[in-house]
Amino acid sequence: EVTTAGKSAIFAPEFTADGQTEGIIYAFAPKGTTKVGGVRSISSEHNDVTTNVPTIQNPTTTSCDEAVHMVYAMEEYTGDIPTNVAMTFQHMLAYGKMTIKGIEKEIKSVSFTAPKTIAGTTCYFYYNTRTWGNTDEATITINNPAANNYTFWFGCVPAELNEGTLIVIAKTADGYTSTKNIELGPKT
Repeated sequence: EVTTAGKSAIFAPEFTADGQTEGIIYAFAPKGTTKVGGVRSISSEHNDVTTNVPTIQNPTTTSCDEAVHMVYAMEEYTGDIPTNVAMTFQHMLAYGKMTIKGIEKEIKSVSFTAPKTIAGTTCYFYYNTRTWGNTDEATITINNPAANNYTFWFGCVPAELNEGTLIVIAKTADGYTSTKNIELGPKT
């Protein structure tokens, strides 16, 4: 684990034998806990990392919640294990924004439930496949970062949402609730 600028990253070197002359070093950030997003543990046996994609997110008015900015990098090497590694990080999650129209009141939060699981405790298989599995939550709640704001940024596990119903619920500060069911699939 390495910490810089208040952020922690977890490194996972792939070693096969003493005197190894090639390999891959993986890095994942941020290091997370059960209460916030991030990478919680690494399994070199299964080539996956356990992550927490927050089901309650607190974005800004212009970007996703910092807790969903999960990134990874890999560096292959030959010869001795390098003492200095320059890694290029890529995002692990999908990001989006949702704009709510037709509600004139101040919105307190928006939640949406997808027809597939897209958040919660999950595994990211980092070697070869770069896929997600074992996700356990289908609902994400996005708290509104500002008064009179109708655009909500979020992060989730990448998933094909090409069928089923996306249920969106907007709650206002005075207790009003509005629900919209969005049918996913080809337009007819």
